[in-house]
Amino acid sequence: MTRQLFSIFLFLCGTVQVFAQNPAEWQFKIDKKDSLQVGDTLTFTAGWKGSSGYTWIFRMDSTTATVLEPLSGDTSIVVSGNETRYQLRLPFVFWGFQHDTLDPVSFVLENKTTGDSVWFNTPSLILNPKLFTTENDTLPRPEKDIFETGRPWWHYFLWILAGLLLAGVIYLIYRKVLKNRKSKNVSVEIVPVVEQSAWELFQLAMDDLLARQAIWPDDVKAFYSDLIEILKSYLERTTGSPVLEMTSDELLVWLNGKPGLKAVLPEMDELLNRADLIKFAKQNTVQSQMNLDFNSVRISVHKLETEKAPVQVTATNPDVKSESKGGSL
Repeated sequence: MTRQLFSIFLFLCGTVQVFAQNPAEWQFKIDKKDSLQVGDTLTFTAGWKGSSGYTWIFRMDSTTATVLEPLSGDTSIVVSGNETRYQLRLPFVFWGFQHDTLDPVSFVLENKTTGDSVWFNTPSLILNPKLFTTENDTLPRPEKDIFETGRPWWHYFLWILAGLLLAGVIYLIYRKVLKNRKSKNVSVEIVPVVEQSAWELFQLAMDDLLARQAIWPDDVKAFYSDLIEILKSYLERTTGSPVLEMTSDELLVWLNGKPGLKAVLPEMDELLNRADLIKFAKQNTVQSQMNLDFNSVRISVHKLETEKAPVQVTATNPDVKSESKGGSL
């Protein structure tokens, strides 16, 4: 802070009463400094004499808060007869880079019992910082992230401009590389994508569900949801009907209209009913029943594909005997 700044401060401090609710009751001062630069501390001291029961609070506008960061302050209360003296000593760290005129800081004493309050606004601060230290200046100062420090608007404009230039350079380099690649006439081998059949997708999904057999009892609802979803997906892929969108009742009505499927899936009524009770009525079941339902779905679908693929390994269940060649049921 320059000497000119102190002259302004002294002038403003002499006219404090303009900014106070009751001028004669307030005192205010700012610590004197010959220079002000990033990391320096300014200390405001405000005092008020009046009745007891008040508590200090203060408010800063956004512009001031960007340049001045409040630190922990000291308060004191001295009671003498019917008069109470309040004092607040509040230091601020300066983080500005440019000449600034900051709005006043409001100091308020509030009586939370009665709701009354008295206030004092500091004079507007005219800051003209010294940006560089001298060789003999070894005073340690706090540090702050450069992006959090108050600065002129054109700094941000330069950052945006630099970002746009960098993006333009990257784009030009990309265009150059892409153009060079196209000019080399490299032959690309096109590998046809083999679409998996409904049966193959069904097997993969069932194998994945079987791999999670150890955690079936931990989430029975998830097991039955996945099992019914796999079966519906297979039926939709093989028939072209929107089976995945059907409720259990709609699926049973749909199956009744397809005697061929109904004959191969004779236990669907019981399976869907059990799955709904578990999902919606929060009933539970045992591991052996889950194994039986898993095997029932795999065997039923295998019957529809009996001419296309062998039976795969099914869920382990000591209570279920081998009923079809090609795998343990």
